[in-house]
Amino acid sequence: MEYKSFEEFYKKAEEVAKRIREKYSENAITTKLVEDYTNNKESFSIGDLPPTIQQALMSSTRKLQISFINLVKNIAKHSEIDVKMFKDVIKYINSADNQYNNKDKMIFEKIIRADLYQIIIKTTKNKKENYLLSFYKANHKKR
Repeated sequence: MEYKSFEEFYKKAEEVAKRIREKYSENAITTKLVEDYTNNKESFSIGDLPPTIQQALMSSTRKLQISFINLVKNIAKHSEIDVKMFKDVIKYINSADNQYNNKDKMIFEKIIRADLYQIIIKTTKNKKENYLLSFYKANHKKR
């Protein structure tokens, strides 16, 4: 299915996340569980990474995507992140208060309205795609 906008993609993911949240606790929600609820393997491009991040990831593209499954999982586990925050994720990455690498991932920390949030992205093994893995309010103290 072709989505006209991120809002449309998000709304579909939110419907699946709502069904999952009705039956499972936040800690029980895994990628495997989400996969059992949807066969949607699509992804949506949510913006372009800054060139410095593209280089740090050694990626051949600046496009940042989010898979339907990861979006459903994120909505189900982290309801504090709304559609507007997802749409602003590139802005948050660009103005991150801290960033670091952890194995094959890049983690960005951003203080938003006095709370610390983490944004985790990674590139695929072939370096041709970048994905937003997770976006959530961190439960640890500000660094």
